[in-house]
Amino acid sequence: GMWGAWWLCLVLAWTGAAHALSPEDALAFAEGDTADRIAAMERLAASGDPRAEALIRAMAREAVKVRGEQVLIVEGDTTIDAVTGATVTADGAASVMINNRLRGAVQRTLAGMDLLGDDVRRQREAALRLRASVFNQPDESQLAVIENALAPENAHRFDIRARRTLE
Repeated sequence: GMWGAWWLCLVLAWTGAAHALSPEDALAFAEGDTADRIAAMERLAASGDPRAEALIRAMAREAVKVRGEQVLIVEGDTTIDAVTGATVTADGAASVMINNRLRGAVQRTLAGMDLLGDDVRRQREAALRLRASVFNQPDESQLAVIENALAPENAHRFDIRARRTLE
């Protein structure tokens, strides 16, 4: 279905050309209606841009703030502009709200990115997280992620222990 098509786009984009994170997409992910924020996150995930990935990971840690139209990521004592990577002050910035629906979508997206990433440890963790979430609350989108990861064309990039976790 639609999720499978999106997933294919994500996989193709992740291995293909990167698109720079735009201020508009960063802000659309940080603020607004949950459905719109999830759609913006899917665009970010499909972009293959490391800054976009960093922003999604920061959202999972609830480390994202907004000041006007500027989206910021807080890393310990340092605050960076999510789009430019420049160090900035956090003065006047407000923490973004994240509800359970958005949190779940963020976790699934990161698990999918980690499953197809180069970091074996992250592959294994993502496999365990996906298996746990499917066991607790089966969801078609998660099953699509797992089926994709187990597909023969991804075998060469997929850690054997992560594979066994999901099979």
